[in-house]
Amino acid sequence: PSASPTGEPTLLPTPRVTVKVTAKLGVAVQVGSALGLGLTATVTVAVSDPGTAATGPLTASLTLPSGISLVTLPSSPWSCQTGSGTTTCTRPAIAAGTTTDLSLSVLVLNLSSCGDPLSATATSGSLSAAGSSPEQVQCGAPLL
Repeated sequence: PSASPTGEPTLLPTPRVTVKVTAKLGVAVQVGSALGLGLTATVTVAVSDPGTAATGPLTASLTLPSGISLVTLPSSPWSCQTGSGTTTCTRPAIAAGTTTDLSLSVLVLNLSSCGDPLSATATSGSLSAAGSSPEQVQCGAPLL
């Protein structure tokens, strides 16, 4: 408090601090081994929440280029459906500052997608993020 001209203390308003608590999404796609003709590889879609609040329920979709087939689906907490080259999976919310992995096995049946990366998206309510693998489908026969 400060003194007014009359000597009475003057109370100043208390400043208000607003902290915005929000969830955020990030997506990274990694392939565990070479994506070559006849090879099976594990694809991991890492969905992260670098925000300050938990997400809502998550949906992650992995788009497979033509010539790549899904071999196995992940287990709980993910629940997945496949169709038309896209695998879509849902799971409950994740906490702020955490990452959840969605791992699937794929098989390269032919080289029609030679040079293409694998791409994925994640959504939670109005939040969305996308990513693609740095690895591409190899052109030609795999090295043994």
